[in-house]
Amino acid sequence: MKGMLMGRLCLQNKLVITGGFIAIIVIGCSKKNTVSTPPPNSGTDTGANGNPSLSHGYFADSNFKPTGTFITLAAVQKDGKIIIANPSGIGRINKDGSKDNSFTVASCDGGEIHSLALQDNGKILIGGSFLLVNGTATNYLARLNADGSQDMSMNGNSIYDDALIQEDIKTLAVQKDGKIIVGGSFAWKTGPQVQGVTPHQANLIRLNADGTFDPSLKPYTANYGEYTSNVTNVKILDNGQLMVCGSGFSAVDANGKSYPNIARLNSDASVDTNFRWGGSSLTLSYSGTPIPGYGQIIAIQNDGKVLMGGKFNRIGNTSYNGLVRLGNTGILDQAFTIYGYQVVTAICPFSDSVTFIGDMQDANINTANAGVTVLKADGIIDASFTLKFPRYGDIYNIIKETDSTILLTGHIQTGNSQGNNLIYSGIGRIVKR
Repeated sequence: MKGMLMGRLCLQNKLVITGGFIAIIVIGCSKKNTVSTPPPNSGTDTGANGNPSLSHGYFADSNFKPTGTFITLAAVQKDGKIIIANPSGIGRINKDGSKDNSFTVASCDGGEIHSLALQDNGKILIGGSFLLVNGTATNYLARLNADGSQDMSMNGNSIYDDALIQEDIKTLAVQKDGKIIVGGSFAWKTGPQVQGVTPHQANLIRLNADGTFDPSLKPYTANYGEYTSNVTNVKILDNGQLMVCGSGFSAVDANGKSYPNIARLNSDASVDTNFRWGGSSLTLSYSGTPIPGYGQIIAIQNDGKVLMGGKFNRIGNTSYNGLVRLGNTGILDQAFTIYGYQVVTAICPFSDSVTFIGDMQDANINTANAGVTVLKADGIIDASFTLKFPRYGDIYNIIKETDSTILLTGHIQTGNSQGNNLIYSGIGRIVKR
């Protein structure tokens, strides 16, 4: 795959972080009358095939029975149905995991789907490096109707050039007013030239709800040394500001000061200078590679503190593995325990006291949890969460489904086997007891 996808998943009163090398089925349901009864035992029962059972008040709901092989993205609609996507297509399943036959499956070619967002009107946005949707030329961005058919009123061909070698939309977010934030690395056909770079090259733009360019947010481009910058994740704050992170990304304010890897932007994309890594430019690094460390995923806690995950093992001269927490002014939270994994792909603040985390390392601490770790409020690993799953693939996305359920996507094993061939569902659900 061209890029790593990240997402977040939430459970009540916990933070969850997810990542890779996991083949699991973690399942549950959004309705009380469809959630299976928790196993009677109070410990963890992994079974002969590694079937997750009950741990620390969470269990796998056997009533959720999806089919498929590999899912990277998911989004929950207002009616409870779940939009699912992998690099080459997008579909929809019902709340019990069965296929929704009323939805037309869309396929993408010439590249991959890397981002997904829902609009309030039920339409679906997808972004990535693809060039075709259902055989129709569509560069990098597309919108689908509620039934899965393509909405041709928004077609990336009219928005993006095909001038860059690695054009890719990594993240999509929809504002309360319906406007669409688009992040990644791409060339923009219209609008002003940015910062003297190649005409219309951009990492961050905003579209109106109808897909037209919104000039009130200037296209934003930033480069970091020899590496092309890439906005990998955007979170829209309640006040309309944008929290952004990226790979090779360094925001620059009006005075020329640099804000590497993560920045808070005002609604016009100007840098909020009140959020600044504790007042200094601290860069992320990853030892043993020629590529700088990077931020990949952001999560905002209820108290306004910011969790950032990515691929790094140092911030400045200090060891920080894959996860960091910042105060609402960007100051490093020294009270937050340094995490053990070096590549974090998904974060979900489930409550004020619990966070779920996913990572891409299979040889570091807590390997028994196979890419899923629960942290307490101070960042200490909650050892009582002991759901164990075989580690066969990656967890790409964790999302909050309800106040008591979360969804995981990736290479998810059902626990069944046929000889040496594992059966995968691609998506699973965990329920809080």
